[in-house]
Formats: sequence, structure tokens, C-alpha cells
Amino acid sequence: MRFKLDENLGRRGFVAFEAEGHDVSTIHLQGLDGSPDAKVYDVCRVKGRALVTLDVDFANPLVFDPRTTSGVAVLRLSRNPCPLSWPTQCRCCWSP
Repeated sequence: MRFKLDENLGRRGFVAFEAEGHDVSTIHLQGLDGSPDAKVYDVCRVKGRALVTLDVDFANPLVFDPRTTSGVAVLRLSRNPCPLSWPTQCRCCWSP
């Protein structure tokens, strides 16, 4: 699959996608650092790449219609991998 990584994903994001065999480019590689969201969206649309970003502004389908692109994925990363609010209730985070 063809992906365009937003500037907020960094080198580790690039390496992770590339390691899985994806055709990956970045906003940084194209010299689009600091570009307005609308320009980033249009570049992805024209190039046929799915945008992967941490920017929640792209989650608004009324502004950035994912149907006119190859896709928009807004990632929400957690510092705590445990889905439970109290890690002591979870075997993955706590063991007696």
C-alpha cells in the first residue's frame, strides 16, 4: 500500500511502515514541513497515498473527505499500553 506519513510521525514511523513492505513517503521528504493541512491533504489525494497522521484535525470528514483520497488514518497513541484504567486489574501490567 502507498502511504504518506505526516511530519508528526518521525523516522520511527517511516522505518516501521517500510519494514512491513509498504511504499512509504513522508511530508518531510517532500519538503512540505509546516504546510497547511489542506495542502497536505491535496498532495496525498493527487499522489494516491493514504495519509497517516497524529493530527486530529484530519479526523473531520466534513473538512477532509476520506472518500476522495486513498484514505486518512488518524492514530491515537497511548503512553500506557494497558486498555484498563487501573493497571492493578490487568495481568499484562501487574502480577502478584
